[in-house]
Amino acid sequence: MNIPNKLTLLRLFLTPFILIFIYFEKFRMFALILFSIAVISDYLDGWFAVHKNMKSKFGNFIDPVTDKILIITCLTLLSFLGLFPLWIIFIIMSREFIMNGLRSVLSEGENIVGANIGGKTKFSLQSFLIFLSIIYLLSPKIYPHEFVVLLNVLLLVVVVISLISLFNFIHKNLKNIKGLLRR
Repeated sequence: MNIPNKLTLLRLFLTPFILIFIYFEKFRMFALILFSIAVISDYLDGWFAVHKNMKSKFGNFIDPVTDKILIITCLTLLSFLGLFPLWIIFIIMSREFIMNGLRSVLSEGENIVGANIGGKTKFSLQSFLIFLSIIYLLSPKIYPHEFVVLLNVLLLVVVVISLISLFNFIHKNLKNIKGLLRR
C-alpha cells in the first residue's frame, strides 16, 4: 500500500472520532485538531499521488469516497446540531453521489477520472466551512449572530460551487456520458 492510500485510510479512520468529538462539547477542540489533520492528509495524499507518481485505481476509488464520508457526515452532524438546514446538506449529498457514480462508471477500464479544480475548490471550501463551524461551536456565546450568518452564506457558496463543478464535469464528459446511455 502506497503513501497516498495510507493517508486516505488515516482520514477514514479519523472520521468517526471527529464526529464524536464534534458532538460532545467538552471534546470539540480535539475535533478541530483531528479535522485539521484529516484535511492536511487529503492534500498530502494528492501531492504524493500526483508529484511522486503514486496514483492507483484503489486510491482513485477510495480517496473521493473517504472525502465524501468525512464532509457529508460532518455537515450532517452540524445540521443536526442546529447550524445548517438539512435540505441544503441533502443537495450537497446528492451532488456527491451523482459525481462519484459518474466518476466510477467513467473510470472503468484503464481510464482514471481524477478530481478537477472545481472539485478541489469545493473540498477546500467545505473543509473551511466545517473548520469555522467547529470553532463557532467551541464558544458560541462569544460570537455575534453575524458569524452564523457568515457560516450560512459560506454554505450557500459551497452549494453553488458544488453544482457548478458537477455541471462542468458533466459538460466536459458529455460525450462519454452519452456513450454510457446508449449501452
